[in-house]
Amino acid sequence: MFFFFHLVTGIILGLLIADLLHDHRWIIPCVIGAALPDIIDKPLNFILLPAINGNGRFLFHNLILFAIILVAGFLIWKYYASPVIVALDVGILSHQILDSMWMEPQNWLYPLLGPYPVLPVSPPDHLFDLLQADLSNPVEWGFIIVCTCALVLYSQRVFITTAAARHKKNAGTLLQCAVFMLWAFCGIMLGCALLKIPLKGLAGGAGEDLFTSAVIALAIILLIRWKTALKNTPPLTEDPETCNNPAPPH
Repeated sequence: MFFFFHLVTGIILGLLIADLLHDHRWIIPCVIGAALPDIIDKPLNFILLPAINGNGRFLFHNLILFAIILVAGFLIWKYYASPVIVALDVGILSHQILDSMWMEPQNWLYPLLGPYPVLPVSPPDHLFDLLQADLSNPVEWGFIIVCTCALVLYSQRVFITTAAARHKKNAGTLLQCAVFMLWAFCGIMLGCALLKIPLKGLAGGAGEDLFTSAVIALAIILLIRWKTALKNTPPLTEDPETCNNPAPPH
C-alpha cells in the first residue's frame, strides 16, 4: 500500500477517535504511527540490516511488537492519563492491516514461527527505487495533496470551526457534497473489490481495494459526525473578539 495512503489512513483514524473521545491528543500520534513502520523498517532492511530481512517489513510490521507497545500504552494511559502511546500503536496496527501482514506470517508473528524467511539481499539503492516508483504514480500525488490539505486545515482549525459555525448552511452543504462524493467512490472501490477487478495505479489488487473502501467508509462516518455536530452548534453572528472585548460605554 502507498506510503501516503498510510498517512491518510492515520489522519482519518486519528480525527475519528479524537472526535469520538473528545480528545485531540489522538490525532498526531496516530498519524505518526501509521507511517512509522515504513519510516523505520525500510531503511533498516535495505541499508543497515539487509541480510536479516530483505523485504522492508521488520520490527514495526510485527504483531508481537504491536502487542508489547499496546500493553505499555494502556499502562501509561491508566497511570499518567496520556493516550499518546495507544494512539501511536493504533496507527502502527492500521499500517500492518493495510499491508496484509497475515500473508507473511513468519514476519508478522516473528519469532513465534521461527526465523525470517531467507530472501535475496536487496542493494542499498533499492529504497530509492521504491521511493521513485511511489512518486511516479499520480495516485500517490493525490494522497500527498490530501495530506497537505489536512495539515493546512489542522493548523487553521480554530478559524475554520468558527467560520463553519457562522455559516452553518454553506458548511453543511459542503460536508454533504463531500459525503456524496466519498459514497460514490467507496461504491466503485467496493464493487471492484467484490468483482476482483483491481484498479490500475490505485492499489495492488482486489484485497487492497477492499481496504481502501473501508478507509473511505471511516472518512464518511467522520464527515457525518462533523455535519451532525455542526447542525447542533448555535450559529455565531458576532466577531468573537468583539464579544470578548466589548466597546467601552460612551
